[in-house]
Amino acid sequence: MRLLFTMLLIILPVLAFAQARPPQIKRTNPPTLSKPTGYTHVVEATGGRTVYISGQIALDKDGKVVGEGDMKAQAEQVFRNLQSATCRRCRRSATCARGTSAT
Repeated sequence: MRLLFTMLLIILPVLAFAQARPPQIKRTNPPTLSKPTGYTHVVEATGGRTVYISGQIALDKDGKVVGEGDMKAQAEQVFRNLQSATCRRCRRSATCARGTSAT
């Protein structure tokens, strides 16, 4: 019982300190993408382990629509935007675990 109480006294402050650290968040807007309004294209969280990429649309770096009326040209632009938004670490290690798309 005494050992359990001692362990709790040691472990609880360590756990509280670990949870008290602010999250590490890095926000990036690559220069090859259009200037966003009210959001960030790329957010890297938890020291580079998780990367969130905002929804991409067929806009060039100047914010102009690419391939108006041409679905193939728009899809190609979206994938170019995704490639630009993907950080170097992700491209090197090929660790994309999940991708979600909406139509």
